[in-house]
Amino acid sequence: MKEAATKALMCFDTDGNGLDQTEFTEALQAFRFNRDSKKMRDTISNIFAKCDVDGNGRLTAKELTAGLPTSVLSRITKKLEAGWAFDPAVWATPSKAATVMGNSEAEALS
Repeated sequence: MKEAATKALMCFDTDGNGLDQTEFTEALQAFRFNRDSKKMRDTISNIFAKCDVDGNGRLTAKELTAGLPTSVLSRITKKLEAGWAFDPAVWATPSKAATVMGNSEAEALS
């Protein structure tokens, strides 16, 4: 469960040096986390901070595997089992994501 979820999240590491806060948020948005609510944005920030054990502002696969809450892993795993797949053409930019998620959700990515 952890490995598949981590692998899916790491697809959003566009520069290859770990997920930064923006990439992490974008990844969770792809799994329908963060519906423009302040509470959810705060939760995502808290998860990021908890996972970023070395404090460098970037999450490695190892940090994600060790730190992601079970509830997040479960939700991502369910989406993967239902057929979700990373499509770089869709998730490369917030404007492209808008075509999939709708403008209000995609605005939170920019």
